[in-house]
Amino acid sequence: MIRNLILLLAILSAVTYCQTTEAPAPEREVTQPAETGRAYLGIMYQEDAMGVRIVQVFPGSPAEEAGLEIGDLIVTANGFPVLGTYTLNKRILSLSPGDEVSVEVMKRNGNRELKKATLAPLPERYKEQYNNNSGYPN
Repeated sequence: MIRNLILLLAILSAVTYCQTTEAPAPEREVTQPAETGRAYLGIMYQEDAMGVRIVQVFPGSPAEEAGLEIGDLIVTANGFPVLGTYTLNKRILSLSPGDEVSVEVMKRNGNRELKKATLAPLPERYKEQYNNNSGYPN
């Protein structure tokens, strides 16, 4: 009986010791801090019955670099259906500068293409217009 009690105490001591011993902290990879602020794709658009149609692509924007064009119909963003301007705004506003967004567009000829853009920080000239973070100008 005493032997079992000693064995039980030894096991409990070992378990307690294992729980209180700190493991060395894993090494962390040093990375650049993420951009802060609102993400910017660089298009103007209007709602369409099947999604959101691009009506302007700003020069030098992530949208232009990704190959988005006036007349393209955005049907998905990051795999989610774009049912209107609200859903596109929601998808873009959920991301940060530096994040990649995959946009499926339907060209005027009916072909679908997947475009990828790395979002940029919102340019200073637009920050005052969009200061309420709604996705729409004030």
